Amino acid sequence: MKLPPKRKTDDPILASEWNQLIDAIAARTPHPGCGLTLTTTAGGFAYSGQPPASGPEASHPPFAVVAISKDGTGYLVTIKEGWVIERQPVNAATPVVRFRTPKYGTTGLDTTPRPQITMSIGDTLWCKYETDSTGAITGSPTVIVAAEEPTSTHYLPVTPGGSGTSGVFHVPLFKLEEDADHQPFITPYQQGDIEHYAQLWTGENIGNYGVGVFKKYDDTTGKFQFRKVHGTGGVTVALNGEYIEISGGASGLTGHVLIGIYPDQGGSGMPPWEGPSTAPDASLHWFKFVNGVLTATTHTTVAYNSGTGWETRTVPTGYGDEIRRVIIPTDTGSMWE
Repeated sequence: MKLPPKRKTDDPILASEWNQLIDAIAARTPHPGCGLTLTTTAGGFAYSGQPPASGPEASHPPFAVVAISKDGTGYLVTIKEGWVIERQPVNAATPVVRFRTPKYGTTGLDTTPRPQITMSIGDTLWCKYETDSTGAITGSPTVIVAAEEPTSTHYLPVTPGGSGTSGVFHVPLFKLEEDADHQPFITPYQQGDIEHYAQLWTGENIGNYGVGVFKKYDDTTGKFQFRKVHGTGGVTVALNGEYIEISGGASGLTGHVLIGIYPDQGGSGMPPWEGPSTAPDASLHWFKFVNGVLTATTHTTVAYNSGTGWETRTVPTGYGDEIRRVIIPTDTGSMWE
């Protein structure tokens, strides 16, 4: 629409030109489109967008079914994405909280368009994820379809009594069923994000010597087992506040000591039971001590090598059959008297 031509100051204004001016202004007046609001101000016009209307999906919880369609004898099911949230202890090497979106096959549930999941009546959709032996999630969670509950395995930390076990977890999301009119419906199980926390404690015995007090984790009772510290032969063990005190007897050791008397065996420094079988003049002897004092004037030879081989002697009753044992508990025998 054209504007009317300009006129001089004394020129008359014709009705046709006035109408032409009004039509031109109307043609150039903005009109809001869909989703826009027009506001007229002294300085001109202003547009503002309206928030989109909330659809039914906006209120759906994670992993909820948002679409279902017939596909032959089965159905194609579309679900809303959800998280597998892993909460970890504070660790400088890893985040405290991780968020993982499961996949259907190789496609993430948050992909646009969302993947369509093939299901049959009676099937259950499961979220599967795996962990290492400490409970930390490994790889990407997935959603799988199965009519029966898949086998799951709880992780177990490495302990002195076991090598540890990786975990496999299956969380049911919903089951696809049908009513008397053969119309599908959903029985939901999970109506929120999945949270995983590695709650089992992991421990270890450190150092290169001694016996570890941490024995094992008993997966039957769900308890961690620790060994007690027990004293023998004049050694006492007592709890003193924050400490476990281990102390010897007032005057020293009470018990029997196995002592090897043997030559150097060619500089090897090996004891006779690990050295050459022809080591001459080597012998093993029992000595008795009470409170750190040698009370027997004689000793008992339990093995002897005259140079042609080891000759095993009889070990006294109550002294054990292992000649490599160094300390033997006190007995009441009379052979030392």
